[in-house]
Parts: sequence; structure tokens; C-alpha cells
Amino acid sequence: MIEINLLPENLRKKKPIFQMPEIKITSAPIIIGIAVLLVLIHGLTMLTINLQRRAIDKMSVEWQREKIEKESIELTRRENIKMRRKIDAIEDLMSRKILWAKKLNQLSDLVIDGIWYTSLSIDRKTVIVEPKEGASGKSMAMRRFATERVQIPYLSIEGEVSSSYGDELAIISRFIDGLKSEKDFFKDFSNIELDSTTLHEIENVEVMKFNINCYIKEFDEEA
Repeated sequence: MIEINLLPENLRKKKPIFQMPEIKITSAPIIIGIAVLLVLIHGLTMLTINLQRRAIDKMSVEWQREKIEKESIELTRRENIKMRRKIDAIEDLMSRKILWAKKLNQLSDLVIDGIWYTSLSIDRKTVIVEPKEGASGKSMAMRRFATERVQIPYLSIEGEVSSSYGDELAIISRFIDGLKSEKDFFKDFSNIELDSTTLHEIENVEVMKFNINCYIKEFDEEA
């Protein structure tokens, strides 16, 4: 049917350009279902993330525990090696013809003013030894390749010296000279040398810690 509108153009009602579609009541369950599905997907995603995070945290704790256990085992192994080395050194020294009680008495007599002992122990040190001169007819070049690593037992003397008695290094040097000059004490050692020193203070007085190594002769070195 044809409609004729006789109203002027400015009085006519304009039709809207866009008109919202009518939502029927029958489409509401579909929208609700989609919303519920999105909520479930979000919940499952968050649950998966939390489970993965807990698994990562658990693995991190287990890895840290294993790391601590490995470090403890390695420390125990090193301590056992160190203890075994000391035991071997003591057993080796016990088989030698050295009167250690006499040595200790001599050390007590040879101590000088300004020095006091803090520790006496027996240990081993790995050194490079070259063949003795005249041991064979090989040339110097051949003898250089004949060097070997051996473990030499030594008596470690740890102590301290006070600066109030004078120059610490000079006092230690005088003490070592005294040990070497005492023939009855030095006869069982191939050398006596200063191994290390460390400075610290005791009641505002400078004190030097020192470590002296007395290398014990091998049987074939004894006169």
C-alpha cells in the first residue's frame, strides 16, 4: 500500500538509521551458557597455573635439598681425605727413629722471648723432587724429565709473636736460626722454613701469627 504524507518536510518524523534488534527471550539461555563456559575456562586456567607453580616450587625445594646434601657429602669426603693423610703421616713418623717426646722438650727449651706456641701438628706436603747429582749417567736434559712428585712429612709449628718485643719477622727468623743451630734437634730434619704469617691485634698490641714447617728427612738422607 502506498502512503502519502502531506506534512511539510521539516515536520515529518525521521526514521532512525540503526535500530537495535529485538532480543527474544529464547536467546537468554545461550548467553548464560557462554558466560558459564568462559568462567569455567578461566577457573581451569588459573587452577593449571597454580598447580604448575606448586610443582616448580616443590622441584626447587628438592633441588636445593639435593645441593645441600651433595655439598655435605663433598665436605665429608674432603675431611676424610685430610684425616687419612694425617693418619698416614703419623703412622709413617711412628715408624721412624725419632724420639718425639725429646723433640717436644727441645722445642720448649728453644722458644725465645716474644714467641709462644699455639699448635703443633704433623702433615704431608707434595713436592717435586729431582734426581740427585751423580745418581745416574744421564744428561741434564734426561734428568729434568725424571723429576717426580713425592709427599714429604713435616712438623708444623704454629705460634704468635708480639711486636712489643721488636720486629716480628726478625724475631721469627732468630727463632728458626735457633732451631737449625741446635744440632740434636735439627738432625732429623732436612729443612726448616717459614710457611706463612698473618697480622692481627690483641688488646691494641700488634701480633703476628706464623707457621713454620720442619721437613723430616727420609731414611736415605740420614747420616
